[in-house]
This record gives sequence, structure tokens and C-alpha cells, in this order.
Amino acid sequence: MLESRPFDPAKWHFDWNQTNSGYVQAFRDLIHLRTDSDGPTGGLSSNQYYTLHENHDAKVLAYSRSDQIVVVLNFGNVHYKSYWLPFPIHGHWQLLFSGDNKKYDPQFKNRYSDVVETNAYKAWKIAGEINLAPYSGVIYVFDQNSWAKDDSIYK
Repeated sequence: MLESRPFDPAKWHFDWNQTNSGYVQAFRDLIHLRTDSDGPTGGLSSNQYYTLHENHDAKVLAYSRSDQIVVVLNFGNVHYKSYWLPFPIHGHWQLLFSGDNKKYDPQFKNRYSDVVETNAYKAWKIAGEINLAPYSGVIYVFDQNSWAKDDSIYK
């Protein structure tokens, strides 16, 4: 809209067929996760969060919502095929969302780990290895059936 022309809602038309439907689907999927409409992500609405990992050089940030959800963001242009980071609980973690999924854009490359099994790694008692695409993010949910009650980084 230009300052010289007033906005006329009668003439304004937005053609949803002209949008990039993949990006619309990505936002739709993230909204579903945030609102927990499919059930497994109550942690995304929690007020509790813990920063698990900050790597300023790699431009990677990971945080946990409650103990059940881990969000990992790559703000850099580097693809990490094997990136280790701490997880809050030892066990099996399942991918819920990847910003590098081809269903969102055919140019994306599906560079993500569907499942993460945690182990001890270097100084971390509980850590997982993930595949992390550039300029992307992944969200994992903890599999309740794999939980060892004595294992938590918050003890």
C-alpha cells in the first residue's frame, strides 16, 4: 500500500493458491504442535524451559520445554551430519518436526534424525547425536516407555 492510495478492502484480494503452500503447511504444523491439538506436546505450552546447549560459533541453540520436548535450532549455514548435544532425560526421542522436510519445499533435503537414542558423550551424562540442516530447526518428544526414572540432567 502506498501512502498516496488509501487501503480499499473491497479491492483487496489474497489468492491462497499463489502462496507457497509448503510454508503454510509448516506454520500449520508448528501451530498444531504449540496448541497440542495432536496430543504429545503439552510441554510446548509449559512455562518451564531450560537452555540445554548454546554454541555461538556453530550458531546452534537447544532448549527443553518441561522434560518432554527438545527444540534444536540451527541459525547458521552449516549442515551438521553428526551434532551432539545434551538431552534432559536418558532414553528414546522421536522427531515431531523438521524444518528441512521436503513436504514443505521440494528444495529441502530431509536432513534430520527421525529417532535419537541418548548415551553418555564427552562431559555430558545424557546426550544425543542428531543430523541438523542449515537454517533449520527440529523438535523431539520423549518416548515415555523408554524412561529410566533415575536418569535426568536436572538431578
